[in-house]
Amino acid sequence: MEDANVSIRDVRCGLDGTMFLTDTGALLACGSNANNKLGLNNRQGFLMQMKNLLNKDPVKVTTTPTAVKALSRYRVVDMALGPTHSAVLVEPGHVHTFGSNQDGQLGSGNTKPRDAPASVKQLEDQTVTVVLKKLF
Repeated sequence: MEDANVSIRDVRCGLDGTMFLTDTGALLACGSNANNKLGLNNRQGFLMQMKNLLNKDPVKVTTTPTAVKALSRYRVVDMALGPTHSAVLVEPGHVHTFGSNQDGQLGSGNTKPRDAPASVKQLEDQTVTVVLKKLF
């Protein structure tokens, strides 16, 4: 972790990964990033997507808590970590999902893979207050 003054407010553990929520609403993750389920490979925005196309070495495993940079512009308030995907609640109550979408588990209305955390569009007119706090 880059800033030793940051306090960890919450922790979620999955089968082979862990997510840490800081007191400032930043999300950190470590462990297996298979299917980008920790959100560590990609950042949002056109320029970052172009940079990611050239990245030949996606993050597969990280052994130290690493910032989920794709969510850095949001204040994360809750998260859930499953075996192949994750869901994150950001202020003001929107859900972002990432990881495997083989069975439509990201809530995108299809089974196409996502290359970065993305808002669940069908819930954007709702205010979500919590995501499931146990293994999917």
